[in-house]
Amino acid sequence: MKHNATHKLLALFSLALLISSFTLYGVRDTTNVQPVDVKNDNFPQPNGFVNDYEGILSNHQEKNLMKMIEEQNAKHKTEIYVVTVKSIEPYRSIDDYSMVLANYWGINHKDKTNAILFVLGKNFKKVKICLGSDMTFKIDGNELKKANDKMAPLFEKGDYYNCLKNGIEIIAGGLSK
Repeated sequence: MKHNATHKLLALFSLALLISSFTLYGVRDTTNVQPVDVKNDNFPQPNGFVNDYEGILSNHQEKNLMKMIEEQNAKHKTEIYVVTVKSIEPYRSIDDYSMVLANYWGINHKDKTNAILFVLGKNFKKVKICLGSDMTFKIDGNELKKANDKMAPLFEKGDYYNCLKNGIEIIAGGLSK
């Protein structure tokens, strides 16, 4: 009986970790959270694993990130996505935007729970790492903190490419353990 309760507690903790994941620059506002609508026509359509809708990466940087992500995806049987966006409107938080975007793109559904989504917004000064439910068992809070600590100063300097590159390397390194 105690074993079953432990599994339930672990599942609840994993769900909480998935929902909260990690946000750079900004405190998550849990008051007055608006319901999220998955049927949003304003989302950009994915163009592969790297989607620079804010236009902050050079073609060379996009290709390098794509190559790194494809290697990690093949190695770890996961799906890592990067998206840069100018705005998260009409959503009030990057948390809501990221989760709904992941669902809208179909990268966090019952058949695809092995996804990791990096959402970066230069204009609204936030980066979010969203973990699919299976990833919460593979990436722990220490790996997320390590990624945050490495990404934050690069983001502050406006070095978005290395911010994303380092975040992907650290998270992928956590998958290797």
